[in-house]
Amino acid sequence: MPKRVFLAAIIILCGLQRSAAQNDNEAINKRDAMGKLHGIWYTETAARMGEPAEQIFGRYDHGLKMGLWYKSDEMGNISAIENYKYNVLDGEVKYFEHGKLTCIG
Repeated sequence: MPKRVFLAAIIILCGLQRSAAQNDNEAINKRDAMGKLHGIWYTETAARMGEPAEQIFGRYDHGLKMGLWYKSDEMGNISAIENYKYNVLDGEVKYFEHGKLTCIG
């Protein structure tokens, strides 16, 4: 179930992104005029030095993380849903292991 939530969130946000792109040429992984990260961002990090691989998806507002950010493991299972406001964790955070909810903080 959580893996489906992550994939659904990506699909929905990409759909919104495509409709926005038609209006203002916004695309995934872009920067603003000052070179700061802006808009929807998706990154993949390979496993290294004992840390697992992960995929991260969320939105930047002129270099600052804002709103919900999703993390998934190398198997595509969601590992965290975090809420950011001005680049600081803000509000409820949910952590998952093997795609199952283990902690809410």
